[in-house]
Amino acid sequence: MNRLFSKKKRYFLLSFLLVLSMFFLRPAGEAAATGTTPGFAIGSTPFRFLGGFLPGWHWGLEYWSEAADHDLIASARASGMTVIHIMLPQFETSLGSYDEAKLQKLDHFLDAAYNANVYVMPSFIQAYSETLDAMNPYYHARSIEGIIKDPTLHGGLTLREHFRNRIAALVNRTNTVNGRQYKNDPTIMAWIVCDEPISAPFNYPNGAPQVTLEELTDWFQETASYIKSLDSNHLVTVWSQPAIQAFFGWTLDYLQALGIPEFDFMYTEDADLGIVAGSVQGYNCTGQTPQYMLDQFLPGKPVAFHPAFTSGCWDTNVICTDNFATQAGNLSLAIPEYFEVGGNAVLIENWGTDLYSAVPGWAQCREYTDSVASIVNVTQTNSELVNPEGYPAGPLQFVNVIYGLNVSKSGSGSGTVTSNPTGISCGTQCSKVLSRGNVINLTAQSSAGSVFTGWSGGGCSGTGTCEVTMNAEITVTAAFNLIGSIHELSVEKSGSGSGTVTSNPAGISCGSDCTQAYSEGQSVTLTAAADPGSIFGGWSDGCSGTGSCEVTMNAYTIVTAIFALTNVSPEISPNEGTIGTQIIITGSGFGTKKGKVLINGIPAKIAKDGWGLTQITCSINKPPFPVDTGHPVSVVVNKVPIPVDGTFTLKAPVVDDLLDSSGVYSEPIRITGLFFGAKKGKAYLYDPATEKKKNLKVTDWKMLESTGVSELTFVVPKPSKAFPAGTYQLKVFNKVGTATASTNFTLKPLPLP
Repeated sequence: MNRLFSKKKRYFLLSFLLVLSMFFLRPAGEAAATGTTPGFAIGSTPFRFLGGFLPGWHWGLEYWSEAADHDLIASARASGMTVIHIMLPQFETSLGSYDEAKLQKLDHFLDAAYNANVYVMPSFIQAYSETLDAMNPYYHARSIEGIIKDPTLHGGLTLREHFRNRIAALVNRTNTVNGRQYKNDPTIMAWIVCDEPISAPFNYPNGAPQVTLEELTDWFQETASYIKSLDSNHLVTVWSQPAIQAFFGWTLDYLQALGIPEFDFMYTEDADLGIVAGSVQGYNCTGQTPQYMLDQFLPGKPVAFHPAFTSGCWDTNVICTDNFATQAGNLSLAIPEYFEVGGNAVLIENWGTDLYSAVPGWAQCREYTDSVASIVNVTQTNSELVNPEGYPAGPLQFVNVIYGLNVSKSGSGSGTVTSNPTGISCGTQCSKVLSRGNVINLTAQSSAGSVFTGWSGGGCSGTGTCEVTMNAEITVTAAFNLIGSIHELSVEKSGSGSGTVTSNPAGISCGSDCTQAYSEGQSVTLTAAADPGSIFGGWSDGCSGTGSCEVTMNAYTIVTAIFALTNVSPEISPNEGTIGTQIIITGSGFGTKKGKVLINGIPAKIAKDGWGLTQITCSINKPPFPVDTGHPVSVVVNKVPIPVDGTFTLKAPVVDDLLDSSGVYSEPIRITGLFFGAKKGKAYLYDPATEKKKNLKVTDWKMLESTGVSELTFVVPKPSKAFPAGTYQLKVFNKVGTATASTNFTLKPLPLP
């Protein structure tokens, strides 16, 4: 499985406190609480569980048997695990051709799980390892990129279209053992779109997938929606890893993809047992913080965690020699912590059976079975704590997701909020637990002497009925204010253009009259009209967007209208750069809806909050070749391209004269120059005579995004027989090109002892 590869740590104190305040521990058998954690439910009963992960090699012909299926499922159930995440057998021998014998193995597994009261979560594909297997029909040199965006046709269809057919073949399949269609089989708790959509860089021998966050999000949405169009009974999710956050720049942007409404819950691997602060696990053995796990709660969905097999820093000498004692100790710390912070499920890796006829060599000591007493003791103990009733009880029912709807009230006045269907009477009953997809209507009634002045939260506004669809944890606020108070509304204008703002009820005509007093709780609608030669760019402060601005007068309020000239030609700065160079485009009429910036027809990456009415901030993500050529630039607004004055020239790296032209083993050497790129490339020594090169260990790589000024630090390598002490060319490489230092570098011999 994937292991997080970076030492970088982030601390989001605000989100951490938010998570701890929102999510709390609740046994599966208790009645649903009011004011609430999102969670799973069987019927009306909340369901928290411990489960296990079954890797794909289980389905190899030399490993599988019906007896092994029964033993694996029964031993998991007896050890407290009630849900099994399975990788499917590689049943698609070529695109659109399905191996019936392998699918019948899956039929048997699902039937055996049903009879043992165990849920199953099948994944449609292991996104990084299967797609990098040249024998797999979904092979692509850069893994999941093939399924997401490769336009190549295979038998008239793209890989993306073939993958949809693969989904349909499984969802619509009829089990040959019991006659149930998969889409009507309650044994299946959830469909997993894929395992590990983004892995760590070292898992990609041909380079990481060239996929943007928007492209990944679009594929997730399309695929999850398609599954739901075929099957309305089952939950849908994706199994992710911490590497996805690093892939998208160490921000929370990746949650845009994982937190889409089409996914019913969050499911993530904890590759480093980072939930236990300060633990020393995982690939780098640096000890991660719990923050990544806590961030999974931010989309407001149930969260399932998957602790990876990381004891002893992936050192098999540790894992394989103490009969899992180290791993049992780590799990005994981690599992309670997942639930303590608000998690709804934990699925451990890997669960197997002692009845396998053979086990792959790499997995022989990375597989738990019920003969490992220390692991069974941990799973049984924790399962009894979170699921004391041992749910599910037969016959199996479909699992749903429940969310809390919470109503709050604000303002100086008073009133009541009621719901249809019933359940909210706030008043006193201000929270209700509802199943995924339920629609509820809220109505506000003010008390005598008060006025209801509007909704906020849950997508509601105005003073009418508030309709909420439960696809996440939702809080709605109803504002009630005392009648009779007076507050002033002031309109300001900004920007290079001009225009007028008027109000309904009348009072503001700004123009000249930009201030008016209104009664407490009164609703005022502002409308903006641009003068000729200008465009209305939107509201700021009290409103947003470009439509009408509705303000409820609960206090002194300022609203700003932005107008811009329409005849300002866009300009670009700087005019040259490389990958990661920050580009500023100034002009007018860009609008508030994000469009595109094209450089030689290739999209630039728009910075977060970087699209404004008169300025766009973007950067080079994919190089617009060739280098040293002035490429045309355009801004696309509402699908209409607007040419930009000036061109942009792609620059290869440039190395300054070496500050140190020689060095001895392990000595750090600093190199300066231009346009090394924001993403780390390579530095190496090159021998023109033999055409051999020696990659250098780069410990620091920097580029000032606004100017391209760059520097890197490498460590002088140890002379060897293959690459002895001597004088070599020094080269710096990135995805744009290669630079050679004007002076050679001398690798000094090792000092005499």
